[in-house]
Amino acid sequence: MQMDESEINEDQLALVLDECLSAILSENASLDDCLARYPYHAEQLKLLLVAASKINRHKTLEPTQAFRNQARHELMKYISSHEYKSVPVYRFALILASLVIGFLTTGTALAQGALPGDRLYEWKLASERAWRWTATDHVSVDIKLAERRSREVLAVSGDPERSLRAHQEYQYAEMVLISEIVPENKARITSVIQTQRESLEKSGITLTPVDEITPLQPEPVETPAGPSELRMPSQIPSSIPFVTVVATPDLMPTAMSAVPALTEPAVLPPVVSTPNK
Repeated sequence: MQMDESEINEDQLALVLDECLSAILSENASLDDCLARYPYHAEQLKLLLVAASKINRHKTLEPTQAFRNQARHELMKYISSHEYKSVPVYRFALILASLVIGFLTTGTALAQGALPGDRLYEWKLASERAWRWTATDHVSVDIKLAERRSREVLAVSGDPERSLRAHQEYQYAEMVLISEIVPENKARITSVIQTQRESLEKSGITLTPVDEITPLQPEPVETPAGPSELRMPSQIPSSIPFVTVVATPDLMPTAMSAVPALTEPAVLPPVVSTPNK
């Protein structure tokens, strides 16, 4: 079978190679037969077919039993010299703590965009309280929180139910700021509140007038009384009950009564003992 040289290309070479490999593996043709059948690619076919025959010759290569035994021996030796060690408790606790911190961090980050009425809104408020508790400048933190509350009021202004909660939270933020006013920060806090109120009123939101807002009062702290504050009663009762015992001649008490004490010490009657006849 002769093929025209102009019709042979790379795709046809692949087909020729596949046909020759099948013929050689099935023992229907030899290497020389294939080369004689396709003289145009005889040089290329010879290299490819020789390489394929060498690969096919070793395709069933398997490890010897001696190699298997040696590999098993080395494996058992390695296992015996590297005993399994349980994970320490502190490492497990560290991993668990890392997971919890990662969960809390992710949840806190997601909660920052929550609005009144959302499931993560309470988480957002809790994280803000923790932030304020750890801050050194409470006024700056409270100003930022008030700005957040004002943005929330604008964001939910179209929902009456959620808007009510947003108004309550903003009014509370204002109360906190007003309760922190001192001469040093009065201008700063007043300017912030005025700017936020103007922005909200321009959007048609009505707020309680500032002069009607009651500042938060600090909770009274009870202090234990010191030694100097302990006082004795101004008057001591002049009469204190005491018990009078009346003895009979046989030395056995016959009556007990509580009577008021006299202003002077009471004198008990002498006890007279009469022998029994």
